[in-house]
Amino acid sequence: MSGVFVSMLQVVRLAVGFAAMASVPVTGLHVATAQEASVLSPSSAWNLNYGEDRCRLLRTFGDDDSPTVLIMEQVSPSDHFELIIAGDTLRWVNDDRHATLQMGPGYEAFERRFHEGTLGEIKSALIFGSISPVHGGLSAADKPTSDEASAYERIVHPIDVPLAESGANIEWIEFAHRNRVVRLNTGPLAKALEGLTTCTADLVRSWGLDPEAVASVVANPEITNIEHVARRIQRTYPSKALRRGEMATIHVRTIIDEHGQIASCTQLELTKAENFADAACNIILREAKFEPARDASGKPVRMYSTNRIRYIIP
Repeated sequence: MSGVFVSMLQVVRLAVGFAAMASVPVTGLHVATAQEASVLSPSSAWNLNYGEDRCRLLRTFGDDDSPTVLIMEQVSPSDHFELIIAGDTLRWVNDDRHATLQMGPGYEAFERRFHEGTLGEIKSALIFGSISPVHGGLSAADKPTSDEASAYERIVHPIDVPLAESGANIEWIEFAHRNRVVRLNTGPLAKALEGLTTCTADLVRSWGLDPEAVASVVANPEITNIEHVARRIQRTYPSKALRRGEMATIHVRTIIDEHGQIASCTQLELTKAENFADAACNIILREAKFEPARDASGKPVRMYSTNRIRYIIP
């Protein structure tokens, strides 16, 4: 079974530990029906953006004057995607950053933490992190096994169910927070998610990798000094961003060659992060040490790894 290597590091200024954005299935919890929800219909077609470093699937819902934006984004092939729901109509969301998500009717609701940010001129963006229609969010198996590892979590997302297949079971996405519910009537998502998968395969080719060879990898790149790198990034919050009280969520993509050497490191913004520059990549390039990926025969192969980093000021 092939796997996609994804790491998550949450950087908290002056904090001791790191907390994952976790999700748990909702059992015995009342989930509002469409009659009780604020139901929004599409106001645009799906827009699939083939970016230089990411693939972004976007659609707007509701009124043109005050749209709600749904974004599903990937920076590498996976059965997970980053989920963002944004709109000025979401300003009612309070400081309790817990919500219930459901991708229905095919999948059960689950609880999820989110972070708040902005999306262009839209001041209210809810960032749910990595979501899978089948698996929800992070499982207990994804959580670190030691206090030191808790600073830098490694998550393997095996592609058990292709996105297009899971998308066939989704006709709406529902977000519930406190006593309010918003349902986005997406319609069947199979074709839209199939497009996202095609886009990420093109991304892999643009990195000089073969998507079929990537899919055959059985052992992903392994960072061997994970605690050290996590501590260094944690202690190096960009000073300009800190002075301005700015927080950000970014991705870092590294290409690891057959010898375990870092061939490249690219820092990608998930939220606005202009004052974070290449802070994380600079540390990774200088100090991270990797074991290379391996194929089924045990041969070292060139491969990528993707890390998600959150800079947070408590």
